[in-house]
Amino acid sequence: MLAFRLASPPLGYGPGTAGLFGVLTLPAALLSAVAGRLADRCGPTAVSAGGLVCAGLGLAVAGLLPYSPVALAAGANLLVAGVSSCQVANQTRIFGIGRAVAARVNTVFMLATFGGGAAASLVGTWLYAAYGRRAALLATGACVAAGGLVTVVARARPAASTCVPVVRREAGGIRPRTPQGET
Repeated sequence: MLAFRLASPPLGYGPGTAGLFGVLTLPAALLSAVAGRLADRCGPTAVSAGGLVCAGLGLAVAGLLPYSPVALAAGANLLVAGVSSCQVANQTRIFGIGRAVAARVNTVFMLATFGGGAAASLVGTWLYAAYGRRAALLATGACVAAGGLVTVVARARPAASTCVPVVRREAGGIRPRTPQGET
């Protein structure tokens, strides 16, 4: 959607500038390492909630100042930081369930993540072409709000039991191997 906004009047930027905006969001993507440490310290639910707030703020900035390249770059950074934080938080949950199933669950999670991203790109492009920028922003905002609702509901109910016995679970699901003969 950002590429469409940059290409349309009054901005009228070309594909090179749209690519530059992708590079400008690199700092936000690098914040994933911080999200991982925060998930370890504060829990994945808090990181998910913060990520959803960042994503919502990014959409608000892009929606309120659609002709400002600086605001669009700031909004894109907030959106990338929010989405990557949510992904890290969800993977923290996955790897916390234990080694026996974490790899399989992560495979399903990543498949759903990329499949959902592809479907959202298709729907967002269609919305933008058929109904304009506001419709695409509102639909994206509705998805962020739905994520917030799921986060609130998930926090309110007790944690589900895991398939892996408690005695076999380790923090993060990964434990360094001890060479043979050593204890």
